[in-house]
Amino acid sequence: MFNAVTSQRSSGSISTTYSKYAIALTNSKNHDERQIALRSLSDNLRDKTPSYEEFKASFEGVTYTSKYTKHKNLVKYTLKKQLGDSNHGLSIDYDTMTIEHLLPEAEIRSDNDALVIGSIGNLILVDSKTNSEVLASLPYSRKLEILKEKNYPLDSSLLQKEWSKEQINARTEKIVSEAYRKSKIR
Repeated sequence: MFNAVTSQRSSGSISTTYSKYAIALTNSKNHDERQIALRSLSDNLRDKTPSYEEFKASFEGVTYTSKYTKHKNLVKYTLKKQLGDSNHGLSIDYDTMTIEHLLPEAEIRSDNDALVIGSIGNLILVDSKTNSEVLASLPYSRKLEILKEKNYPLDSSLLQKEWSKEQINARTEKIVSEAYRKSKIR
């Protein structure tokens, strides 16, 4: 949240904080002292957490296209967290998953199109064979049919007949909100 999304730098304060609490934990003589040190560390990190508005403004700029790959790992990580570690009791091997654009990259006609099509609201994870050989540049409605047939886990926002900038932006906002909620230190 602090580094990957909002690109803030710690100027050494984070390292100092971790060092301080590592020493406190090492010097703890009992369970209560360890709990106090850990609670204090959590409070300290919570105070440094970016606000939702700051997180959202930065995250909305996260894009991935075949020509712009800077955020690829962040996109994969976020989409993985959206799906969880299993689906219907089956393990998911995220190392073999690739990023699929629901509204195809072939629709990019301008930089503005690239921002929408490359935004996280337009992206899902699928296996590489389905991505390259089956879905390719099909229109959204056909991709949705295929993904349903293959029993891919699809969140409710994807189950629409139309897929436009408005739906992509709404799904982006939903993903950003959930990512913020999941990454907050409690």
